[in-house]
Amino acid sequence: AFSDDPLPVGLPIDDTLMTTRAGQWEEYWREVSYGRSTLAVTFTPGVVSASSSTTYSALGLSALIADASIGARGAGFEPNNFDFVTVMTKNSGHSYAGLAFVGGRGSHLQNSFGVRTANHEFGHNLGLVHANYNYTPHPTDPTSQDPILNEPESPHNEYGHYYSVQSAQGGSRMDVRAHYSAREKLHIDWLKSTEFADVQSSGTYRVNQIDHMDSKGVRGLRIPTGDAARPHYWINFRTAYATDEWLKNSAQFDWTRDNYNGDGVLMLDMTPQSNDGPHGRGGSWTNDNNDKQDSGLLIGRTYYESRSDVYMTPIGKGGARGPTNGWTCRSTSDP
Repeated sequence: AFSDDPLPVGLPIDDTLMTTRAGQWEEYWREVSYGRSTLAVTFTPGVVSASSSTTYSALGLSALIADASIGARGAGFEPNNFDFVTVMTKNSGHSYAGLAFVGGRGSHLQNSFGVRTANHEFGHNLGLVHANYNYTPHPTDPTSQDPILNEPESPHNEYGHYYSVQSAQGGSRMDVRAHYSAREKLHIDWLKSTEFADVQSSGTYRVNQIDHMDSKGVRGLRIPTGDAARPHYWINFRTAYATDEWLKNSAQFDWTRDNYNGDGVLMLDMTPQSNDGPHGRGGSWTNDNNDKQDSGLLIGRTYYESRSDVYMTPIGKGGARGPTNGWTCRSTSDP
């Protein structure tokens, strides 16, 4: 709380809801890391800053965390004993719901404490940047960098990824089902180098789902694009959205640079313009959301990448949702 909005009115969340939210954050962390990492949330009683709520708009996140840490110590908690520190407030004059240091310890949640905001900011603390979308008008080429007229966020639509929690998509779908992508998980060591296939030759490859805690084996494919700037496709198999029949039966493509920190993952629409709908609904990241709903490459369909002379075809799926669920993809230089 702040000097101009003191306790108890200034308390951002009560203990009962805080316990619920902490459990959801911990569940997401455990599920998405395949149990390799755990998050144990400790929350302090409400503390009051000596400064007003508007002060930190100018002073920034470091000052907010420093002052909150003083309050935490006064309540008997030493922030330096924890790996991460999050300050939760009501409205403090910022335009964001959350902010975090990429690869750092600190974050701020403002009036938004669900998985969508919290685990997005915690993703930044782990080293992840935003999950984005290639927003192009091209009718057949999902990697086209043609801009859309009068759309300043085209072709690089920041936050526009439809499935990763590192996007800015909202609503109830951004919960424990919104796993980080394969490339994102690799960056934070939640996916090991032995758990994706680096496709360098023609062959048939099985990939298991990325979004189930008990999934084992290969959970992503990396395929060369022949593009100098973004040389890799990363293919994900997602099934957590149980009613999304298209997604469950298709390959979800991300397009990446060698250096992940360059601009993270760029989601592709493998059926561009097939379901083009309203643009500009809500934030810019919702642009083209209608078209994203059938963005995967369906089983039985082939995508040809002319720059690397590679044909990619998901050819089958087997196993119930769980550790044995996966599909098979053929990558070849022949159609």
